[in-house]
Amino acid sequence: MILIISNKYDLSVDYIIEILRKHNDSFLRLNTEDIVNFRFKAEFPEGKLQIISPDGRKIQGKSIKSIWFRRPGKPFENEDLPSPTKEFIYNQWHSFILGLTTIEGIKWINNPFANYRAESKMLQLKIARDCSFRIPQTLITSDKKELETFFKWRGEKAVVKALDAPLIEEEEKSYFIFSNVLEDISSIEESEVSITPFIVQELIEPKTDVRVTVVEHKTLAAKVSLKGCASSMLDWRACKDINLVKFEPFELPEKIANLCVRLVKKLGLRFAAIDLVQRGDDFYFLEINPNGEWGWLQKRAGLPIAKEIARALCEPMGRK
Repeated sequence: MILIISNKYDLSVDYIIEILRKHNDSFLRLNTEDIVNFRFKAEFPEGKLQIISPDGRKIQGKSIKSIWFRRPGKPFENEDLPSPTKEFIYNQWHSFILGLTTIEGIKWINNPFANYRAESKMLQLKIARDCSFRIPQTLITSDKKELETFFKWRGEKAVVKALDAPLIEEEEKSYFIFSNVLEDISSIEESEVSITPFIVQELIEPKTDVRVTVVEHKTLAAKVSLKGCASSMLDWRACKDINLVKFEPFELPEKIANLCVRLVKKLGLRFAAIDLVQRGDDFYFLEINPNGEWGWLQKRAGLPIAKEIARALCEPMGRK
């Protein structure tokens, strides 16, 4: 039995379910918006778990071989409850889902605690360096004097980006903070720098963006290129016209592919999306997303990512 934990808007799950059905693999999709329609029981010290689905299926914890911790959302998203009550209820369910990691013998893609740890940009850079990846010269600071020193040393341009999730969520709208080129810092006030730490990196140019999806020992890479008016953009994700972004299958040098697999393993993950840039024969590590999106990449670059995830979910935990 494969347990898929996600949300009802997650179309990438559909790719996996199609493959699982084709091979008659048993699975249960648990959308967190519908979690209150399931019934759960966990017993200790026995360590037993039971899940009863809305259609009456009883799933015993010992029958679950793998869990795909995909994109869980919040329960009660449309319930007319006070916000503090919603948050309290969400926290209880979140704690329960995390508690599923206590069940022994389950293969997680990925363990949520490993996901959370791997989201640290500072940890990513440290582990990437330990794995012998090239990384751009990087400064993480909230001090304008340090920023000025970095610019004097590295030149007139640098890349600035968020240290944590680059998303600002408001009730009516969300905003994504893309990486940007910073050129003139003379007009930046000290208070604008000191309010929060951020990442400043050496600008690698000319460069080619490469997106690498790692599923256990497999690497599936795509080269990203921008066309027309978008060709000068630093961050291809900022392009509003997806037709100006081209994704092509890309064969990584064996050494770089092995580094990607090693990095994912050292972070305790089985799946991740890695952003690299290539300049000449050199590849530089930028960041890793332990739960990166891939549905659009499979469709546009023709990469068999869903097939590899399905394989990983179905294979025994110790198999490589």
